Amino acid sequence: MKYSTPLHLYEQVTKLRKEKKWGSRRIARKSGISEWTVANWIYRGKKPVVRGHFDPTPLPELAYLLGARYSDVSVSDRFKLEAIDKDFVEEFLRCLSKVMGRSYKMHKKGKGTWVARGYEKTLINFMEKPLDHHKPIIELHPADFLRAFFDGEGHVTEIRKKGRVYGCVGATNTNFEIIEYVRDLLQKTFSLHPTLGRDDRGRKVCHVVRLYRMDDIRRFNNLIGFSIERKKKRLKDILCSMESNPSWSKTARGYND
Repeated sequence: MKYSTPLHLYEQVTKLRKEKKWGSRRIARKSGISEWTVANWIYRGKKPVVRGHFDPTPLPELAYLLGARYSDVSVSDRFKLEAIDKDFVEEFLRCLSKVMGRSYKMHKKGKGTWVARGYEKTLINFMEKPLDHHKPIIELHPADFLRAFFDGEGHVTEIRKKGRVYGCVGATNTNFEIIEYVRDLLQKTFSLHPTLGRDDRGRKVCHVVRLYRMDDIRRFNNLIGFSIERKKKRLKDILCSMESNPSWSKTARGYND
């Protein structure tokens, strides 16, 4: 994999030094940067100066940012996430810092809302491109993309009917193309059995992708999951309720079937 930002190059160099015990000359040949720079990094303890440079390398962090972009992030003159979950914004910032090779900060807005943003034009131009342009990156790291999408748009609900407990993991969005694509990723990449539906809210037509089967919800938890602690806990609690239900063996295919 090719790394182009100073931060990525620095990480590659220090990893080669630590794992392979190579010297500066050999690392320089492998990394394609000067021996003098490598020596400064591994012998003299210096780190690269990073000023922010968008790197389109298909990293898991970029896939996560794309998942956020298609859920809660707004893209205009800035790439902005505003959310009530601090841990969601923290994960967004971690990925943004990795992709841009620089650090960012969040700030609190009003009561219980956290905001983070990036202003770089190269980042914004990339994020404004259509879904087909982003698919090759997403499909290299589908779990990271889906985790971000469900962090932003996902919900976990419990359904009780006739003494039985059913769980549902779903995500809602007004864009049918993205919901259909999320359905396809869950189905084709993770062998799950999602359903599509509608959840109209006022004048907005909302599309929903849902998982009902216990095995699907368990696999979602193990392979994709959430970055948000309250959603992690909610999912864990519902799985426990479903697994402890003595009637579940009679309805193993799930509530929707």
